[in-house]
Amino acid sequence: MILLWTIMIVFSFVYICIVFYIGYSLYAMISGAPFVPTSHKKVKRMLDLVDLKKHEKFIDLGSGDGRLVFAAAQKCDHATGVEISPMLHIISKLKKIKNKIKNATLIRDTLWNIDLKEYDVVSIYFIPHRMKKLKKKIKREMKPGSRIVSHAFTFPDWQDVAKDDTIYIYKV
Repeated sequence: MILLWTIMIVFSFVYICIVFYIGYSLYAMISGAPFVPTSHKKVKRMLDLVDLKKHEKFIDLGSGDGRLVFAAAQKCDHATGVEISPMLHIISKLKKIKNKIKNATLIRDTLWNIDLKEYDVVSIYFIPHRMKKLKKKIKREMKPGSRIVSHAFTFPDWQDVAKDDTIYIYKV
């Protein structure tokens, strides 16, 4: 009897996990983009190419598990990550605590609610059909000279100032 209860509990847990994963995937596709992690090599190249300075403020819109935010925090005074997914937000918070990172802020919200005026560098790994809307937000809110590093996707009608493979750098 105990074995039967144990099997039922395990199957229930697996079922709940599958339902949660499917629900999260649908939520991510509707609200923004699904989580696709950037390799650590690509993260390093993105930060090198955007030439992040110590005194600058960095923000990653759609920060996922926080890997880019934490790498940027090593190069600048303050890095911020914005993530809509509750699961990824919790994972990044736990990584921040584990690694004792003090100069990073993690926000669980949609990027559309974040004011970008205080940031010098914005990082994105976004979806093509929302790039035009994001471009308008960036140009409206960010100060001239601010930089955007985009992984994989380009902004329509906006000339990049640097490019390396799938990394594009833009200047406001």
